[in-house]
Amino acid sequence: MVEIAGKAAILVDPEQTDSILRGWRQLADMNQSQRQALIRQAKQQARKFDWQTTAQQTLAYYDQVLSHTRG
Repeated sequence: MVEIAGKAAILVDPEQTDSILRGWRQLADMNQSQRQALIRQAKQQARKFDWQTTAQQTLAYYDQVLSHTRG
């Protein structure tokens, strides 16, 4: 999902074997420098997500839904 991975992943359609194969080929064709850059991007992207933020956003969403159903 681009919303989660951003540019830190090779995105494929999980229901299309051709797409998965293209993703694997793209990864296999990368040189060491390109792979390391993708790894750095992935680690940086992963830092954007943590349980505290997820919990706060979930509670905010529940509050929003509840306020609309009450009003």
